[in-house]
Amino acid sequence: MKRKQFWTDSDILAGRHILLMPGHVNHTTGALILDTEVTKGTGYGCEAELNLDIAVVLAKRLWQHDADVRLTSGSWRRKKLISERLRPVITLELHCNSFRDPDVRGFELWYDNDEPSKRLAEAIAVCLQALEIPPRKNPIRRMDADSNEGDWRDKHDALFEYVKTRPLVLLELGFLTNREDLRLLTSSRYQLSLAFLITWGIKRFFLSGRKSDSGAGGGMNETCDV
Repeated sequence: MKRKQFWTDSDILAGRHILLMPGHVNHTTGALILDTEVTKGTGYGCEAELNLDIAVVLAKRLWQHDADVRLTSGSWRRKKLISERLRPVITLELHCNSFRDPDVRGFELWYDNDEPSKRLAEAIAVCLQALEIPPRKNPIRRMDADSNEGDWRDKHDALFEYVKTRPLVLLELGFLTNREDLRLLTSSRYQLSLAFLITWGIKRFFLSGRKSDSGAGGGMNETCDV
């Protein structure tokens, strides 16, 4: 008789192929960090450097759970080729935001017209609520419905057009133009917290997927049980 396999929260990520794509690395700088007073001593000068460090911290956290994690960067075409070759079960693109109004802050997650990607975004967003950087209004955003401004549409269209593996979520982790968001994002302590809670969000996504028709794992009004 074949034994039934039970997944626990400690082994749910074991062996799963996860692809992390830190935005702008080996391609462009992304947003420049202009508030050097806040970042003094950190060495950060642009978004790409920060995206890469956060991705590495997250990868190390996922490796602790025996996930098979790969990082890639560069052009959209390169990301497309890597994702097609690796066929990951989850793909995350990591970014930091910027805006002309320095009071604007918060995180948001983008997905396209794909239900598993939406559930993944919801699962991660629920856990990120435990952090100091707050969610933006309507933080879980569907790209083709919500992005109607030029720069946003160009960036998000490119990701979802070139990278075909799903679930796929783009995370905007905070605003480099907001002093408090910038202070937190450049803190090694905060980066560890980010990695911990994103990992729990991914685990939450997989665990909820094993519960048949339970409806678990969605909605920003839930809490993240860590």
